[in-house]
Amino acid sequence: MLFNGMLESKENEIDIRGQGDLTAPVFEPILYYMYTGEMDMTSKDSDLIMAILGEAAFFDLTELIDEVIAYLRRSHKDNSLKWAFDILGFASTYQNNALKEECYKELELDPDKAIQMVDEISKLSLNVIKELLSRRSFWAKEKLIFQTVSKFIHAQCYEVMNCKDLDGPKTVNYSLTRYVALPNLSADDLLGDVRKSNLFSSEAILDALTIKRSEAKKRFPYLRGILGKQLINQCE
Repeated sequence: MLFNGMLESKENEIDIRGQGDLTAPVFEPILYYMYTGEMDMTSKDSDLIMAILGEAAFFDLTELIDEVIAYLRRSHKDNSLKWAFDILGFASTYQNNALKEECYKELELDPDKAIQMVDEISKLSLNVIKELLSRRSFWAKEKLIFQTVSKFIHAQCYEVMNCKDLDGPKTVNYSLTRYVALPNLSADDLLGDVRKSNLFSSEAILDALTIKRSEAKKRFPYLRGILGKQLINQCE
């Protein structure tokens, strides 16, 4: 590279670009790994490791990607849900469907706990959150799903109202409400917390109550796991 006529053999300074802002703390360990095949991840915080993982994917360093993912799994051995959320965003960004499916299955081992990890969920893209909530095998309790969706949307509202950054969010995205199967909630929840949230129309709540009290529920079981994408399509 330094002697065969490439740019590196002619210039004193080479501009190396990664994805976004490639900083020295991120690139230095990657460069060291390129030359030695080694990287000490124990001395790095999780944010730096995730940044390294993203750049490793950008530079197509497959062995380093595997090592980082394996290290994160070992370091989160007592909290596999945290590992799944961390890697899910990465897998989705780089369209690694096999790895994404592995993360989903990990979350589905304890869906009630996973759906309450709002801070981790908020780091995911909206499309990934929708994909998780529409999976047939994600058996989280509907009330927990409603509570998380409500927190997520109200956090958006707060951010929009208090944002002073011209490039910040301008509107609130309410589309996640379509992923709450209202008929799965109790009548008390529908007339209480759901109504007070102002996220659902009176008609939607009334429809849910009607379904719960009619033969329609037998013909169309609103059970998460059986429901799949059928309910989502019906509500769009």
